[in-house]
Amino acid sequence: MNAFLVILGLIAAGLIATSRPAYRLRRNRVVATIISGGWLSLLIGVILGPAVTGVVTRDSIFHSIPLVVVGLGWVGFMVGFQIRASLLFKFPAAVYRILLADLVFTIIIIGTIAYTALRYWLTDAPKIERWLPLVFIIASSIGWKLESRSVATDSNEPLAAIIRIVGTLAGAISILMFGIATKTVERNPEGLLIFEPDRAILKLLHTVMLALVLGILGRFITRLAGPRPGHQFTAFLGIVAFAAGSAKQIDASPLITAMLTGAVVANIKGMRLRQFENFIIKAEHVLAVLFGILAGILLEPALAPAAILAAIAITAARCAVKPVLFKRVALLENASIPDHRKLPQHSPFYYAAARQSPIMLVLAVSLVIIEPSVFNKQLLAMMAIVGVLSEFAPLFARRKSRDRAYEVAP
Repeated sequence: MNAFLVILGLIAAGLIATSRPAYRLRRNRVVATIISGGWLSLLIGVILGPAVTGVVTRDSIFHSIPLVVVGLGWVGFMVGFQIRASLLFKFPAAVYRILLADLVFTIIIIGTIAYTALRYWLTDAPKIERWLPLVFIIASSIGWKLESRSVATDSNEPLAAIIRIVGTLAGAISILMFGIATKTVERNPEGLLIFEPDRAILKLLHTVMLALVLGILGRFITRLAGPRPGHQFTAFLGIVAFAAGSAKQIDASPLITAMLTGAVVANIKGMRLRQFENFIIKAEHVLAVLFGILAGILLEPALAPAAILAAIAITAARCAVKPVLFKRVALLENASIPDHRKLPQHSPFYYAAARQSPIMLVLAVSLVIIEPSVFNKQLLAMMAIVGVLSEFAPLFARRKSRDRAYEVAP
C-alpha cells in the first residue's frame, strides 16, 4: 500500500510541475535556478524521507523498482533522441573542443579530488570498492545544466545554444561511462567485488543489439499510431517501457539501452519526430522533479568529514575552472569567423558551465538502486551538495556584470 501511495505521489508531483501556475513561476530567474536543477524537489524528498519526517520510507521506493526503471528509460531515451547524425556534422568545431576540454578537466582534476577523498573515506575497504564511486563522481561532474533562463535574459544568444548542445552530448557520455562501469564489476557469492570486463563487453553488445531491434520496432509502432497525439504518446511510452524493461530483464543498463534506442529512433528516416520532440520537451521538467524527490528520499545526510571536504573541493574546482575553460576554448573560434558572428568577450553564460548537470540525480538514483548501501546514499548526498553550491556561480557572475556596467557607465 505504501508503494502504491508513493507511485501516486510521484505522478501527482509530476502533474503539478507541468501545471500553468508552475510554468509561470519558472519564468522567474531565482525560481528557475532552484527548480530546473531539481533542488527544490530534492528538498521535498528529504523532508518526506526518513531523514526528516519518515512519511515515505526507502523500502517503499525499492518496492517501486519497475516505476523507477521506466523513469530511467525515459531519461535515457530523451538524451538519445537528441543525438542525430545529421546534426552532429553541422555543429561548429567549438562545440567539440569545449566538450573535449571539459572531459579532460573533469577526468583529471575532479577525478583526482574524488580519488583522494575516497582513499580517506574508505580507508579499510579494498581498492576495487572505490572504482564505481569514482566513476560515478566523474560521470556526474561531466558537462553542466542545460537551462539558461536563470543565467541571462537573452536565451537566443549563440552561447545558450552551445551550452545546450555541449551539455546534451556530455549527458550522453556520462550515461555511457556510468552504465558501462556498473557492468565491469560484480559481487561474487562471498560478497566481494570483482572485475568482470568480459561481462561488460558482452552486456554492451547485448544492449546495442536490443536498441537496434527496438529502434526499428519503434518506427512501425509510430506508423501504426498515426498522427493523433494520444496515440503517439502511447507509442512513445510503450517504446520507453519496453526498452527499459527488456534491459532490466537481461541485466543490461536501462539508461544506455533506452538512450541508444532513442538515438536509433531519431535517426530513422520517415519518423514523425515533431510529436516525439513535444513529449520530450514537456517531460523534461517532470522527470527532474521525479528524480529530485527520489534522490531526496534515498540520500543519507550524515556525511564523513572527507565527503564534506570533497564536496567543497569539487564545487570550488567547477566554479573556478569550468567557466574560464569554457570561455577560452569558445573564444578560439572568433579568430576565424566574421565580426557579426563572434562570441562576446564577456557574458554571464560562461558561468553557466559551473552548474552541475541534473543527470547526476539520475545516475545517483540508479547507483542506489543497484546497491542500496549506506555509503552510496551518502555519496548521493555529497554530490547533491555540489549541485546546490554550484548554482551560486551564475548569481555572482550577474552581480559582477552589473558592477562592471556601473563602472563603465558615464
